[in-house]
Amino acid sequence: MNQYDFIELVKKKREHQFLSQKDFAKQIPLSKSTYCKIENHQQNLNFFIIKRIAELLEIDLNLIKDLKKETIFFD
Repeated sequence: MNQYDFIELVKKKREHQFLSQKDFAKQIPLSKSTYCKIENHQQNLNFFIIKRIAELLEIDLNLIKDLKKETIFFD
């Protein structure tokens, strides 16, 4: 699974749980604007955000193991 597919899966699962971007961002925790950038494919993810999102939405980390190879980490 690449980063684009992961983000699309996250968006669908978030919407399925009737969570707003703002409410979901608080749970990660991230600002709403940063989370919006993620869903709009304007912000790359780091491993800690990927892991937290996977925990919150019950996404199996084995599905995204290849994502770590292409993820750009920010300071």
